[in-house]
Amino acid sequence: MTQIFLMFATLKIGTSMLPPSEMAVVFMLTSAVAIVSALLINPVGMFMNRRMHAWHEAGSLTRYFHLFYVAVAMVGLLCLAAAAWGLPLYNGVHGRSVPMLAGLIAASLVTLSINSTAISGLNLLGRTREFLFLSAGTAALSLACAFGFASTFGKSAEHWFLGIIVGQAIVGMLAARSFPAIATPRKASPVLERRKVRSLFAFAWPISIAVGLASIQAQGYRLLGGNFIAMTDLGLVAAGVGVSVAIMSSVESILSSYLMPAFYRTIGASTPDAQMQAWAAYARVAIPIFVVTGCYLAIVAPELVGLFMGPAYADAGQYVYWGVIAEVCRVVAYTFAMVLHAKFKTRALIVPALCGAFTALATFLLLARPFQGLGVGISIAAASAAAAWATFLAVRKEIRNLLNVHLFWPVPLGAAGIYVTALGLKAESGHATMFSQILVVGICGLLYLAVLFAMGRRSIKNT
Repeated sequence: MTQIFLMFATLKIGTSMLPPSEMAVVFMLTSAVAIVSALLINPVGMFMNRRMHAWHEAGSLTRYFHLFYVAVAMVGLLCLAAAAWGLPLYNGVHGRSVPMLAGLIAASLVTLSINSTAISGLNLLGRTREFLFLSAGTAALSLACAFGFASTFGKSAEHWFLGIIVGQAIVGMLAARSFPAIATPRKASPVLERRKVRSLFAFAWPISIAVGLASIQAQGYRLLGGNFIAMTDLGLVAAGVGVSVAIMSSVESILSSYLMPAFYRTIGASTPDAQMQAWAAYARVAIPIFVVTGCYLAIVAPELVGLFMGPAYADAGQYVYWGVIAEVCRVVAYTFAMVLHAKFKTRALIVPALCGAFTALATFLLLARPFQGLGVGISIAAASAAAAWATFLAVRKEIRNLLNVHLFWPVPLGAAGIYVTALGLKAESGHATMFSQILVVGICGLLYLAVLFAMGRRSIKNT
């Protein structure tokens, strides 16, 4: 809950301080970092998660993390050069300092990579309290620094983004310093054996392509949009979709923090049948929760925009619905993809990613200019749905008989209950005021949490 509160606090303060045109630049910088990270950093991080417990047992965990940090610094330098060359081609940065923007992208890539890898590593090793504290600490300190920098130096995208970087860097260093106390150094094989490098490459390159394409599919519109629609409209689209992303990512993070350690521990040293049962235990809990979360977001979307965005973003509400469709498809597709991670069949991720990226590009080019923001929203949702369907087709044989339909019947019942409650509250309150918005979001939110608790308990009991 702390994570969700901080996400919305960041969204509220950011949209209150910065106009849509400035927020569009913030989203552009964030997407540039996310795409580079997806191509070059995340696949290595996934491999490290896969081997985390083995390295910990061997006492070599710290050495691998130090090597990872060196690699991240090198990628950051490459990113700096690429951003300095590519940014002048983007219409949205005209009149801004290209070297500063390139430096912000590179610095954010380095600090975010260190922060996320170190904090998630603590969680995988059973340090749940530190994980939760540092995760919340990253969001809180980043928000405080962003607010402070924008208030002190000027309300611009650059100052806001710089504050985010400083917060990530401080907490990331604290997390990274925790690892020497965890690992127990002892004699171990060399870190960079040829066999280990081949294993990393075989695992990581398909994920690099797949995750990179998926990131382009989900966030490429932020990079291309400035050349097709007005920056103000792009900021409204990104903010509306961002509401869905904020909540769904928080729910996904909470589920992962509790379910992923057991999943990775099981698939690391078990039979194929046990690996699939571990995946089924995760999916039976996660998929219904993701779908109900999407239903809740769609039902209270107007109230969420009114509460958690500044007045200049009132028109962003129409884009929340497209973000809901895209996010539900994304997290369900990721859940299916975990089957391929468990079995080391990561090459099979490439085709779904290609489907999503191709759909995103084709629909964007077809719809963005004539329909502006609406066309972009449709493009985002269509691409995510295409990628989810292709991922399901890739794993349908492996998951056959593991997910029974009767496990999901509480989903429509829970969604219907939330919808009827929201209709009654909106009819009773009449005009939309801040009090009525809080009432609808709060009461429907309590019902949503009750539905999640009931479904999670039932799914775990049936596992």
